Amino acid sequence: MSAKAVRKKRIPKYSTVEVKGYRYYRTFFEDTDGNQVALYGKTREELYEKELKTLERFRNVTCDRKAPTVKEYCEK
Repeated sequence: MSAKAVRKKRIPKYSTVEVKGYRYYRTFFEDTDGNQVALYGKTREELYEKELKTLERFRNVTCDRKAPTVKEYCEK
C-alpha cells in the first residue's frame, strides 16, 4: 500500500440544460459588477475546472486594480 493518500475532488452537482439536442451542465456566478454569468460544460469535471479558472481570474482582476473598493479590500 502507498503511504500517500490520494484525495478525490468533490465536484458539485450542476443543473443540466439541453441545447440543440446536446446536454450541457450549467452553473451561474456573479461577476465584479454583480451581474449573473452562466458557465457551460460537457462534463461536470470540465465545468468545475472552468468555474475554478474563471473565479480565480475575477479575483485577480479585482485585486490588481489601482484603487480597489472598500468591499473588495475587506474581502481580501
